[in-house]
Amino acid sequence: MKYSLWGLAALSLPLPALVTPAQASDSVADNTVLTPMVVTANRMPQSVNDTLESVTVISREDIDRLQPESLGDLLAGRAGIEVTANGGQGSVTSLFMRGTESDHVLVLINGIRQNQLQSGGFRWELINPAMIERVEIVRGPQSSAWGADALGGVINIITRQGAEGSQVQYSRGRYDSWKLEANTSAGNEQTQLNLAASREETDGFNAQGADVSGERDGFEQTSLNLGLDHRFNQQLKGHLSILHTDNKGDYDALYTDEDDVYYEQDSTQIASHLDIQLNSHWMVRLLAGQTDTESRDYTTAERPDPVRTRRQEYGIQHLFQDQDYSATLGIDYRLDRLLETEGFERDRRENYGAYAQMRYYLTHDWALSSGIRFDDDEFFGHHTTGHIGTQWQFTPTQSVGASVAQGFRAPSFQELYKPAWGGNPDLDPEESVNYEAYWQWAPDDTQQLRLTAFRNDIDDLIGTDSQFNYYNVGEARIDGVELQARQQWDPWLLNLATTWQDAEDRDTGERLLKRADLFARLDLDYRWQQASVGATVRSSGDRDDFGGAHMGGYTTYDLRASWTLNDRWVLRGKLENLSDKTYETAKGYNIRGRYWEASVALRF
Repeated sequence: MKYSLWGLAALSLPLPALVTPAQASDSVADNTVLTPMVVTANRMPQSVNDTLESVTVISREDIDRLQPESLGDLLAGRAGIEVTANGGQGSVTSLFMRGTESDHVLVLINGIRQNQLQSGGFRWELINPAMIERVEIVRGPQSSAWGADALGGVINIITRQGAEGSQVQYSRGRYDSWKLEANTSAGNEQTQLNLAASREETDGFNAQGADVSGERDGFEQTSLNLGLDHRFNQQLKGHLSILHTDNKGDYDALYTDEDDVYYEQDSTQIASHLDIQLNSHWMVRLLAGQTDTESRDYTTAERPDPVRTRRQEYGIQHLFQDQDYSATLGIDYRLDRLLETEGFERDRRENYGAYAQMRYYLTHDWALSSGIRFDDDEFFGHHTTGHIGTQWQFTPTQSVGASVAQGFRAPSFQELYKPAWGGNPDLDPEESVNYEAYWQWAPDDTQQLRLTAFRNDIDDLIGTDSQFNYYNVGEARIDGVELQARQQWDPWLLNLATTWQDAEDRDTGERLLKRADLFARLDLDYRWQQASVGATVRSSGDRDDFGGAHMGGYTTYDLRASWTLNDRWVLRGKLENLSDKTYETAKGYNIRGRYWEASVALRF
């Protein structure tokens, strides 16, 4: 089914406002951190404490304090999130949100989707935390706002922006690891520019447990980021961001005995938008983005042909805001193309979408939220999703809420149109319905306690038969409870996340693979004058894997410290997996043992 962009644009013309804005949070003392804003939930700016959705925001300040080795380390163990890795730095990494599959999470970089065209997953291991300004995590189906693939949730990675100043940091660590990172920002009231670059190399360790050759699986990465904001006048503001990564990683493949197996992947993500403030209550945003990838897998001595893909996105979004409501209406268009690859019967795909989201305050204490989205996909036709929820603040510090939301995942190119891999063009989308309720205590911007219960029913799960052909076969039910706590009392900062879940394959009655029933993360930091120390504890229960394999539970301990010598020099250090725990997150693959790293940073 085909539509013109002009026809879709008509759907985004102003409608009678039905929606709600987030209420402004109370002011706090100057030495406290204000409650962060989030834009990924419902595609509207809201305070974290005002969202119906279960949300986590990780700031640049958090990243600097935690000193994560990878994006997977930064996210692992947070509420609803489990991360697995097939080895060390640069190895294949998967993320499971609220017990859903690893390709059930929509990943955005600066609001532009990044899930791979061929498989539908995302290469978590290829994003360097040094390039990140903020990460917004929204748990639960978000297809009514973002469309396909947001069945388990959405993670939006916002690249470096921000304040004036420059920094260069050099790090050395175990496994002959080193990193050089640089970041500079400058600007005035009209224009702000940020440039960031990093280079890292590690010799790594032997990723596969059964491999006794002694070879090491190393990783190399170069990352470059540009962020540019310019205000043309009071009504017009533009933004441009460009992220480029160049990666090379060794890995142990189960399908070959070769030791010298490695991959190369380059990617460039471009995101831009132009904000037009029509009046104090109405803004229009024009969006455009493009993602290019080129990859090669070296499993033989011959140089393989590259796999090249391109995704282009365009959109028009209207945002309305007043004292009692906020709303957004918009349309978007996406074109996916396999530019250079083999074995696929189709090499391009179009999707048109139109959406409307609203939030309305019936009274000062009672809010309603709803949304609907229509998608027309060139491969499987149209799909409509929605959500509805309500929130009641029954005391000045406590609120409760409940919601129902739908999600879906579109089959990938590989699942549909690659016969050699069991492609099936008759596949239907995977669908879900999520029921959720929560209680929250948030007396101010330094304290938050949230308890969320959810049930996600998923139908038409895509699996494979004995001949590895794809077909719609499975059903799953995932019940869970999440506890999130944040407490800041100078000089202490505590963040706690605990998740209990029952992720069941309803066809077999068995637990879904690689999911634990219980996992948790604790981050505790103490700052004294110019020094700070911190610790992270991650714990996970046992899990099952393919072929009847079983993996035991584990607990790891990480330590970190920093010391600001003066206005220019900062020393940092960390010790991860303090007890040198041996464990697996993917059966047959080693995880890094005790790891140390020391860094020196120069600010100017």
